[in-house]
Amino acid sequence: DNDYTGSFIIRGYGPSCLLTDGVQQRTFVKQSLSSIINQVLQPYRANLLPRALNLTSQAPLPYVVQYNESNFDFLNRLLAECHEWFYYDGTTLHFGLAADAPTVALELHKQWSSFQLESERVTRIKILKKSGYEVATVEVPLYHQDLKDEKIVGLRGFTYNEVGGKIEKVKLETGQAFTEERTKNLKVRKFTLPGVREGAVIEYAYTVTSDFLFNFQGWTFQREIPTRWSEFKAEIPEYFDYKMLMQGYVPLTLQTQVTNQAQYTLHTSASIEPGMQGGREAASNETFTAQATNYHWAMKNVPALRDEPYMTTTRDYVARINFELAGQRMPGGGYQNVAGSWEKINADLLASTEFGGQLGRLGFLEAALKPLMAQYSDPAARAAAVRELIIKSVKYDGTNRYSASGALKKSYELHRGTSADVNLLLIAALRQVGLAAQPVILSTRTHGRVNQAFPLLEQFNYVIGVLPLAD
Repeated sequence: DNDYTGSFIIRGYGPSCLLTDGVQQRTFVKQSLSSIINQVLQPYRANLLPRALNLTSQAPLPYVVQYNESNFDFLNRLLAECHEWFYYDGTTLHFGLAADAPTVALELHKQWSSFQLESERVTRIKILKKSGYEVATVEVPLYHQDLKDEKIVGLRGFTYNEVGGKIEKVKLETGQAFTEERTKNLKVRKFTLPGVREGAVIEYAYTVTSDFLFNFQGWTFQREIPTRWSEFKAEIPEYFDYKMLMQGYVPLTLQTQVTNQAQYTLHTSASIEPGMQGGREAASNETFTAQATNYHWAMKNVPALRDEPYMTTTRDYVARINFELAGQRMPGGGYQNVAGSWEKINADLLASTEFGGQLGRLGFLEAALKPLMAQYSDPAARAAAVRELIIKSVKYDGTNRYSASGALKKSYELHRGTSADVNLLLIAALRQVGLAAQPVILSTRTHGRVNQAFPLLEQFNYVIGVLPLAD
């Protein structure tokens, strides 16, 4: 008797939706700060987003990368790194301190609001055996980047047991949930339902709010235990275009799509007022109506999906619906394609300091590689000798990555590194001895298949080197 219910709503607030339009990936080489800003703002019509540049920084910046950031997050970070003002005065977006504003009042921790993802989950599970106790431990992934982070709100949970013919209810207390840092951009909120016994029914619910429109989590209908009912509802405003991909072998019991009018709240907080007569304006809220499409999917009596011999990973076969932000059309503007492409991912990887930027000449390997070049003229023999040198010098630490964890010199000096550290070091060394090695990213069997319809780096977890040799 296991039930899962999920809903997903995109709510809208404020003018910054023009700049929080999905993540971008691009590189700027030897360009001034003003040139970079103008390129980022080029797609936005000046009458919809008035801007003024009055920068003190004029020197060209050697190398700037916008990597998986919205334009707002990128400009916010870049201006802070260059010690320049970046603010909105209610009418104009300012880069640098306005010429007529010798004083500016700023209220810290205030930022423009934008469309926000709101995801609610309700779960009920009946535990039949002690071996099922593990499902009472729940992990909720929360993405964070720069000063933004996903938040979990309204967490509540109960365990129901039959004791002496009566139902006993045990509540999940606030202090029983804690947060773990998993990666640079991922935290996990973790909790265990209390008072679990054989025959217990656990119930928990929570809502996750997110400013990352690209991070539409989708829904998994199938688990490693049988599921009696699993449903997912999504409300998406007309401004957003998401790709949807259903996978798995379990048929849908219910699938509906209805378009109607929905109300959204535009929240404006004018906490900055430049000029000699500067001050602070009160926040305001304005309600507006827009079309929204409501989706509803459900599956009934879904069988358990467990690992089988010789299969890759259950993630490749589980009944699930996935989403990717493909484009958006804001009020008064045209359609903007924000979907990635494999060509763009390839270019951005080669420009990244954690990938292509690691494949230049390695001065610290010069002394070790020079004798091998003199000793081996045959390409295959030379490649084998270089490989032997690298695997003896750097031990694989068991961590799989497609990008370097840091400078390759550090891994070489520490004599250990991730799969990417070892293999990127090998590729760079092969190139240094005159062999045309190329990096190729891939996904291991336990990580899952790569879906070619979704150009996303998250589908990869490994990099290898490819070296063409004559027959």
